[in-house]
Amino acid sequence: MESTVADKKRIGAYYTPERAARILSAWAIQSPSDKVLEPSFGRCGFLQAVVDQLEVRGCEEPIHNVHGYDIDSDAFEGPYESLVQENGAGGQFQERDFLEATPVDLGGRKFDVVIGNPPYVSYHNMEEEQREAAVQAACESDFSLDRKASLWAYFVLHALAFLREGGRVAWVLPGSFFHADYASTIIDSVTGHFENAVALQLGERIFRSEGAEEHSVILLAEGWKTKSPCEDLRVGYVPSLDDLGQTIQDWEDGDWTGKDYDSRIGVAFMVPRVSDAIRRVEDECRVRRLGDVTEDVKIGIVTGDNRFFVIDRPEAQKRELENRDWKYI
Repeated sequence: MESTVADKKRIGAYYTPERAARILSAWAIQSPSDKVLEPSFGRCGFLQAVVDQLEVRGCEEPIHNVHGYDIDSDAFEGPYESLVQENGAGGQFQERDFLEATPVDLGGRKFDVVIGNPPYVSYHNMEEEQREAAVQAACESDFSLDRKASLWAYFVLHALAFLREGGRVAWVLPGSFFHADYASTIIDSVTGHFENAVALQLGERIFRSEGAEEHSVILLAEGWKTKSPCEDLRVGYVPSLDDLGQTIQDWEDGDWTGKDYDSRIGVAFMVPRVSDAIRRVEDECRVRRLGDVTEDVKIGIVTGDNRFFVIDRPEAQKRELENRDWKYI
């Protein structure tokens, strides 16, 4: 049965375009023996790209190097049947919430690569079972995460428990990676445990055909718990998928280094002459950042049409709204 738009939104299923999956797989998979985990394989776009890349690397039975999870029964039909079942690898893929899985379930197996596009579901839109699984996974990990974090953040952190030393991760994440308060935990876990890491904001809205307008962030990290951690996340802006592969290659070759992420992502994406001008003002003029004189700075609520959404008490009484229908601002 084909999932409806509402079903896809409920489970956060926005399927990655083939080109993006192939670019990330080409970077992530380095050996024909690489073992790969895809925690939410969905329409099998990443699975196909992973299998193809393993073949390129010389693997004779690539699907047997891959494990995966998904909670959507539709994921186990169509492409899955020809890619997985017909090749006798069905036992490596489970219809299960990845957050409920542990490496112990796989006999302690760890993976060289974790790759994919985790579900984009906000805390407020999670079902109760999803919230419970997310919180439990966070409690059992080495990382603390704000309980109001979106589902994708829990997936990214939980996946680290399945990673072999020296392993790589390649994720397609929402733009909130750069903006949400809870995302700082993700960034700290990456910079504190990987040898190299880069986050690229993609200008092209690759999920528009899936009904999502949000920008995407490509997160790549290598060298899990090997040498000294990178400490600084490199960040950059890539206009489109046409530019993504070359930017990744340039990063690998040392021809592109991006910028340090210092929590001011707007500055990181500015052209050099503008960011240099801002730094000169900060260094040479008698100015102070707002963050220097306040303990914490957070964006206010965003309501859209304030004249409609923000009303006073008399207006609420006039419209016969009960106290449970509105909240004080």
